[in-house]
Amino acid sequence: MQGLEDLINLGHEEYNAKLILESINKHTGELHGCNEIVDIIYTSKYEKDITLKCTLCGEISHKVFRNGRNKWSELKTTCTCQKPQKFPKIEKRHIVRNDDPSFIGMLFGDQEVTGIGYKKHKNKSGSTVVWDTKCVRCGRERKNRMPSIVKKGSTCACHTEIDIDLWESRKGERYGKLVIDDFEPRTTGKCKIMYALCTCDCGGKKITQYSSLVFGQTKSCGCLEIEKRNGRIEPRTHSPLYATWQGMRSRCNSPNSPAYKDYGGRGIKVCDEWNDLTTGFDAFEKWAFDNGYIPESGLSLDRIDVNGNYEPSNCRYTTVYVQTVNQRKHQTPHGRQAQLYTVDGEEKTKAEWCKEYSISTVAVDYRIKTLGMSFEEAIKTPKSRVGNKFAGEQARARVKDVNKCESYIEVNLLFALFRNGEGLHILPQENICGYRVDFRIDKTNILIECDGYDSHKTKEQIMHDCQRDRVLQREGYVVLRFTGSEINKDPDKCAIEIVETVRTLCGDINESWKANAG
Repeated sequence: MQGLEDLINLGHEEYNAKLILESINKHTGELHGCNEIVDIIYTSKYEKDITLKCTLCGEISHKVFRNGRNKWSELKTTCTCQKPQKFPKIEKRHIVRNDDPSFIGMLFGDQEVTGIGYKKHKNKSGSTVVWDTKCVRCGRERKNRMPSIVKKGSTCACHTEIDIDLWESRKGERYGKLVIDDFEPRTTGKCKIMYALCTCDCGGKKITQYSSLVFGQTKSCGCLEIEKRNGRIEPRTHSPLYATWQGMRSRCNSPNSPAYKDYGGRGIKVCDEWNDLTTGFDAFEKWAFDNGYIPESGLSLDRIDVNGNYEPSNCRYTTVYVQTVNQRKHQTPHGRQAQLYTVDGEEKTKAEWCKEYSISTVAVDYRIKTLGMSFEEAIKTPKSRVGNKFAGEQARARVKDVNKCESYIEVNLLFALFRNGEGLHILPQENICGYRVDFRIDKTNILIECDGYDSHKTKEQIMHDCQRDRVLQREGYVVLRFTGSEINKDPDKCAIEIVETVRTLCGDINESWKANAG
C-alpha cells in the first residue's frame, strides 16, 4: 500500500494526498460480487491499479482506472470459476424403425407379428410400413397399416365374445330398482358395447348400457320419475312457486343474500310451517293456490304488514302496483324517501294521488310547471276540454311558437313567459326594420333579445348589437336584452321583469287584450 510521501512524489498536493489515502482505506476490503479489493496502487498522478481477489478460488485480477475515473461499479463481480460447467454430450439413442425385422415373432396384446411389408402410395412416391399380424385367440389374420397402434397392445374383435363368461358372472347384480337378467353385445361402428337386459321391481323391462348402470345414470325403467311427480318424493324445482319459496327463505335466513339487510337484517322471519326443508314447500304451495295464486297471472307474493313475518296470516298474492304502494316509508328505487303531497288533509305520494284521480304524472307536472297550478288544482282539474273550444288551437299555437325558436335559451324563456305572462301573446323570430329579433310582444312595441355566449362574445358582435338597438330605438321600439346566463339561472325572474315592463309601458292587460292575444 502506498504512503503519503509516495503520493506527493507522484505530483499530488499534501491535502489531496490525504484525501486519496482516506479513499484507499475506505475501499480496501470491499466486496464486489465474489471479488474483494485487496490493494489500490497509484502508478501515476491520474492512473491507479486495483487488485481484486476471488473469495472462492483465490484468483487474482486487476482493473486500471485512468484520468480520474472512479466508477467502482465497473469492477468485475464474477470470476471464471463461476461459469457453468460443460457437460459431456449425450449420444443419440438408436431409434428402431417399424420396418426392423426384429419385430417379427413379437406379441403385442392379442396380436403376433408374422411379417413386415410395404404398401406403395397410389398418387405419390414412397410407401408405408405394413405389419402382418395374427390373433393368438381366434387365429384371425389382418394387415395393420399403423404398427404404432399394435405396439400399444391392441385386442382382437373376438375379445368381447370370448369374455362372455365374465359377463355371465355379473348376471343378477342390482343397480337401483333394476336387476340384470342377461347381456347383449352390440356393434356401433367399429366398437362393441355391452348392453344389459334388466327387470325392474315394478315388473317393467329395461335395456340399457352396462356403463349407465355402473355410473348411476339409469336407476329404474322410468317408474321412479313417475313416483317422484305423483308421490312428491322431492320438491318440483321447475315450479315458479319453488323459486318464490327459495327466495323468501334466502332473504330471511342467508346473510350472504343481497336483500338480507332489508328482510332478515330487520328481524323478518319465515314461519316454521313454511321454513321446514322437508314439508315447507308443500305447505307453501297449498296455501298459494288457496289464496289467489294463478300461474301466469302476473300476481306476486306480498306481505300485508311490511314489518311482519312471512306467515299465512300476513301474506297475500296481489298486483305489482299494490306492492309498490305497500312499501315502508314510501322508499323510492334509489333509497330516498318519496315526497308526500297533502290533499284534503290526507298525505299520499304523487303516484298514489294520480292513481286515485285517474290522471298521469306527466299531465300533473305540466299543469304545475307550465300552467302554474298548485298540486291540488292539478290533481282535481278534469282533463276534459268541454267549454273551451280554443284549447286545442292554443296548444297547437304554442307548439308552433316553440318550434320557431333557434336556441335552448329562447325555449327556456318562452316557457317561463307561458307560466308567468298570462294573456301575453309572444311572437318569436319577427322581422323588424331589416333585423330578425328573438321575440316581440304582440300589440306592443317591446322586443326581447336572448344573447347566447357563442353568438355575442366578440367585439364585432357586440358593436353590431349596439347598432341594432340604436336603429330599433329610433323607430320607437323598446329592446330588452338578457344574457344566456341570466335565463339559464332563473328564467322565471326574467319573465317577471318582462311582464312588469309591459305593465309599466302599456298599462294593465285588460280582458279584451287577453282575448285578442289568445
